[in-house]
Amino acid sequence: MISVSSAVLCQGKIVPVTVEVAFARGLPAWNATGLFETPARALKKRVQKAFEKADMEFPLRHIAVNVKGSCAGADESPADLAVAVALALASSPRNGGRQGNIFAAGEIDPNGELVRETSMREIIHLAPTDCRFVIVPFADGGDGLGDISGIPVRIIQKIEEVVPLVAEESQT
Repeated sequence: MISVSSAVLCQGKIVPVTVEVAFARGLPAWNATGLFETPARALKKRVQKAFEKADMEFPLRHIAVNVKGSCAGADESPADLAVAVALALASSPRNGGRQGNIFAAGEIDPNGELVRETSMREIIHLAPTDCRFVIVPFADGGDGLGDISGIPVRIIQKIEEVVPLVAEESQT
């Protein structure tokens, strides 16, 4: 199981979220707990689009997603970037099971593009103090984030950049 921390803007408040992704035995399926049915379907579509944009194959396996701390009753898909990051790590043989202490701050739009949250700085400040690094989508005009609270910020444009980034960070 791969776990990634995040935070989402929900009804005007920033809510910490933990996403867990695991593969289970059985036919290809998508099971998401901690979300209502409509946001769970939208979450899957956005993550699939992000994989398509990155020319990555979406895993044809039984995928179990657990979202802890999401906004109950929310109409949108919370923590979709964190789910995509966890799924990319879980499905990559190159990852070798590495994970841990990663915080994903951002969203995936309906077209599969990685986008920043409007309250990015506030969200990043919810990263655990033992976090190795924060993953943030690229923004036009530079990032201007640098390290926040002593935690390095890593900028990505596509979800495919996550696995090499985690492998590189594990070697340092």
